Amino acid sequence: MARRFAGSTATDNISFGSIAPTALRSISSWFYLDAIDSTPRRLCNWGDGAATTDIDSFFVDAAGEENTRYIARWETTGGAWSIANPSTGVWHHLIVTYDGGATTNDPIIYIDGTSQTVTEVSTPAGSLNTGSQTFKIGNRNDNVRCWDGAIAEFARWDRILSSGEIAALAKGFSPIFFDPIFYAPLIGRNSPETQPISSTTGTVTGAVVDAHPRI
Repeated sequence: MARRFAGSTATDNISFGSIAPTALRSISSWFYLDAIDSTPRRLCNWGDGAATTDIDSFFVDAAGEENTRYIARWETTGGAWSIANPSTGVWHHLIVTYDGGATTNDPIIYIDGTSQTVTEVSTPAGSLNTGSQTFKIGNRNDNVRCWDGAIAEFARWDRILSSGEIAALAKGFSPIFFDPIFYAPLIGRNSPETQPISSTTGTVTGAVVDAHPRI
């Protein structure tokens, strides 16, 4: 079973302990978005929400912005990149790969296995933030940006996924085949919400059980 997040002003989230990032990173997740409204909705957030200490996040922006964003925090100016909003009312697969080794690098963002047109919203500057921070699925760390819909099969890697891995994940292969450093299948009815390979277990607040996408 996946986990469903209530949107609106809900504090639904799955919170994990402090995790240290690397410059190379990849994210994979299945997501279902019910609607786009006046509040940006966080699929995931790594950090405490402050401008200089967040590590990265992925969210659908508020209605009228018409874009979905990935943010990587750099200590002087954080990098931000956007893609067109995905459709609502259906499961999608997301992959983000990012090489934080240089400010000139842009992420590559895939929806359902297709590379999206990425627009740079904010050019990163300074040093990449690699300090340990708390990680959350389905909300920002201050619990004011609750995802509106469902999330499943969330995974992270400290490397850039290959084209073959990206294609397989989009077709429904489990991330466990590709040695993630963090994997939260979100299939259980109780905490913890991670596989043993992860260094931290999750605490569920709200985020009720929902139908899982076919994997």
